[in-house]
Amino acid sequence: MDTAVTTCLVWVAGVLVEIAGDVADARSAGALMHEASAVLASVPTPPGRAPGPPPLPVALTGRQLAVLRQLQREVPLRHIADGMYLSYNTVKSHAHAVYRKLGASSRAEAVDRARELGLM
Repeated sequence: MDTAVTTCLVWVAGVLVEIAGDVADARSAGALMHEASAVLASVPTPPGRAPGPPPLPVALTGRQLAVLRQLQREVPLRHIADGMYLSYNTVKSHAHAVYRKLGASSRAEAVDRARELGLM
């Protein structure tokens, strides 16, 4: 598979994730995230190159994606909660779920991993 096809597949996955973040229905958002993960999983690893990060084992929900996008702003979770009209504990729970699903142990690591996967 050539570079152009790989680039297109990653772009398609990113669009699916973006749409999933805007969908109010959790089931539809989950289905879109599943499709995005499947698209990313179909991107082959070129011979002689170490495989990239594995596809997400569990898709992020729309709210988790929204929180993930806010995490790149490097503002406290309380500010994110205020801006999203959510409680601090809800945002904190979403952030921890994002870290777990992305296999990250910090905000910076989660944002980097999300960029690698084309989620942002």
